[in-house]
Amino acid sequence: MKYVRVALGDEVRWGTWEEDGVHILAKAPYEELVYDGRVAAADQCRLLMPAEPTKIICVGRNYFDHIAEMGSQVPEEPVLFMKGPNAFNCHEGSVHAPAFVTRLDYEGELAFVVRKRARDVKPEAFEDYILGYTCFNDITARDIQRKDGQWTRGKGMDGFAPVGPLVTDEVDGGD
Repeated sequence: MKYVRVALGDEVRWGTWEEDGVHILAKAPYEELVYDGRVAAADQCRLLMPAEPTKIICVGRNYFDHIAEMGSQVPEEPVLFMKGPNAFNCHEGSVHAPAFVTRLDYEGELAFVVRKRARDVKPEAFEDYILGYTCFNDITARDIQRKDGQWTRGKGMDGFAPVGPLVTDEVDGGD
């Protein structure tokens, strides 16, 4: 299934993306999959960010080519960092770097959208917590990241996390 958040005039709703249009949901899909009976033509909908997140938790140094490019070593444990809600941006949003940024990089990522609070999740049960997967662009002010020695400011500026436009459960996240 492909989930979308859309603006229909002044109304913001979740829906499922189908061949005949957007089937509007009565609730968010992570609550319960209940349709309200409406189908909106795709051209009547403005696609929004397909989540209502409170934070993004990212895994850094997660592929070898980038590790080598940055002159780093493969970490023994995952390197985690966060982006706050201010960093979120829709898939067609503009990214504006402040004037003091001299090098802006981007990294295309596969993101997953969590459907419910997760804690102490067993590896075999992770899919119970995932609504689906979406595109994510990890924007970085690389010069600021290097200067600061940590990643919060360089990766967490306003709009530095374009997401979407849809979430799909048609991807096998176990591979």
